[in-house]
Amino acid sequence: MHNLQRVKTQAEIFYESQYYLSLIPDEQGKRNDLIQADEEDEVISKGSNRFEKAAKMMDDVVSAQTIRRMHKVAEAEKEAAVDGNTELLELGLVEKIVAGEITPSNAENLLKNYNKYAKEREEEKDVQFSIPEGIDVTYKLFNESSEKMTAVETESVQTVVTSCPYFDVRVYGNATDNKLELGHEESPEEFVDNLMVHFREVARVLRPNGSFFLNFGEYGFKGHSPLASNMLVLRLHEEGLFNCVNEIIFHKTNGKPEPYAFSRRLSRSYEKIYHLVKNSDSYDYYPLKIWREEPMIVQNGFTNRGVDGKSTSAMNIRKPYTTFKDFIDQQRYEDVIHSSAANTAVYKKIDPDFDHSAPYDPKICVLAILTTSKPGDTVLDNFSGTASTGVAAMNLGRNYIGYEVNPEYHAFAQKRLPFDLSDYSKESVEHFENMKCN
Repeated sequence: MHNLQRVKTQAEIFYESQYYLSLIPDEQGKRNDLIQADEEDEVISKGSNRFEKAAKMMDDVVSAQTIRRMHKVAEAEKEAAVDGNTELLELGLVEKIVAGEITPSNAENLLKNYNKYAKEREEEKDVQFSIPEGIDVTYKLFNESSEKMTAVETESVQTVVTSCPYFDVRVYGNATDNKLELGHEESPEEFVDNLMVHFREVARVLRPNGSFFLNFGEYGFKGHSPLASNMLVLRLHEEGLFNCVNEIIFHKTNGKPEPYAFSRRLSRSYEKIYHLVKNSDSYDYYPLKIWREEPMIVQNGFTNRGVDGKSTSAMNIRKPYTTFKDFIDQQRYEDVIHSSAANTAVYKKIDPDFDHSAPYDPKICVLAILTTSKPGDTVLDNFSGTASTGVAAMNLGRNYIGYEVNPEYHAFAQKRLPFDLSDYSKESVEHFENMKCN
């Protein structure tokens, strides 16, 4: 009677269930798809399987589903022992079930994840990303406004990376007798209206599965932030042009100090990069994966979960690769890129007399281009400036289109792209592309 009343340990449940399963041939209940029905096709009953029989033999102290899960893990370890798969054996899933460290459900999930990662590693680790033979990286620069990009075919661009003028920040010398310079309108609402003309064209030329990365900084030199970027992104959404799938923080490690007049607030040391897409369910995305050499392991769950911050998630299999997200996590923040702003000293190698008030570093564009396009695709910057986006695009084997209304910046870009393109090598592109697989 004592044995009937006491609660069995997980170890006892595991070994007892495996013993009863050994007494029941695999053939019993194997055709679980056979369903008896009456003349009106109403379901009457479904044949019981060996796991249900084992549960009955154990007086239903554990469900058939739980027995099935434990058996699946046990069989996987037996097969791994025969195949010499020490990596799976070292996960110690059965040992953890017996010790009560994990539930049978958690063990089955760990096994599923291990099998998924192992298959993915087998299929991808040795795959070399093939750069198209005879690829001819080209570029087109237009010294005109992107309000009408008539030279660009509809849905011909894969990725757009741009940094448009900010509201009420800098003077670029683009004003005319008939038109104010973009960014110097009387109100942020009027500024957004004018920007929309440019970005409706971006929507026209971008492929349905393409991506649009918009770098925008809010500074508010009138004492407060006008939140023009928020207005713009909402406007793009309201008109059905783009959905925002991510807000990336570009942390400028060498940001310029703000004037003393703005000492009543913290200095702004970051800008946002909005990742915008036409369809959030079907845009192209190629996550960067760097496969680890060491075997997979089971790692403990994360704490600080739940409303009281005390619960812990289940154990999980550590992924056998790192991604850019993991890189960000290691920097203590998610969706943050730490980088210095561009150094205009490099411009002097091309043109000693040239200067730019808002330098833009090509490395800021690298991840956007790598993760949303392939070699041979076209990248556009409709506020091209000195063609920093073009430098990143072409050195990664992509074609480039740039629109810039300022004649001085356009002339510099015409000098810069051939200069930087001379450093292009197929081997360097293959190195970056292979990061997606190995």
